[in-house]
Amino acid sequence: MSLGESRLQYLYNEIQHKTIGLGFVFSITVLAYTIDHILAKKFDFTFSSIISIAILISISATNIWTIPKTFQPGIKVSLNQLLYLAIILLGLRLNWSDLALVGSSGLVVIMFSLLCTLALTQWFGLRLGLNLKLVQLIACGTSICGTSAIVATNGVVKASEDDVACAVATVTAFGTIAMLLYPLLADPLHISSEEFGLWCGSSIH
Repeated sequence: MSLGESRLQYLYNEIQHKTIGLGFVFSITVLAYTIDHILAKKFDFTFSSIISIAILISISATNIWTIPKTFQPGIKVSLNQLLYLAIILLGLRLNWSDLALVGSSGLVVIMFSLLCTLALTQWFGLRLGLNLKLVQLIACGTSICGTSAIVATNGVVKASEDDVACAVATVTAFGTIAMLLYPLLADPLHISSEEFGLWCGSSIH
């Protein structure tokens, strides 16, 4: 086999492996959306998170079945390039009118909450003896926007896959608990709908 043919065969194998891995990730995504839709429509359960469901499916899959190494290239593509693209598209959904609706006082609250959460999470994590990279990922995920922030931050932090997975699981778990708990606290605290919305928006990733 010539050098050119070897190179073409290598590229073909890479594309094939990435396609298999991407198909696997896509299947999990579709299944998570389907389960979330069923919970919302059939059981009127609206507190579930598609990300949480996808994580549970992934954890179950990796404990029941050994993921083939051929899936890894596609999984890494979805974790890096595709997720970065998703973050960009998410940002494009925002416009100046959305910011105007929040108002100057709302922006001040959000910025203050973001900076305090970022600083306190790092301080508390280091006090617990966690490694710095993991703490930075959890801090950014908690204070900004969850999984998207963790993956974007990891482009700079360069943490291990275990740290990224731990940070995603931690932030998603606490975010899900908050979404379930906050509505139960609204009435006892006697806060208005606007105050409740600002509280949720500034404290849940």
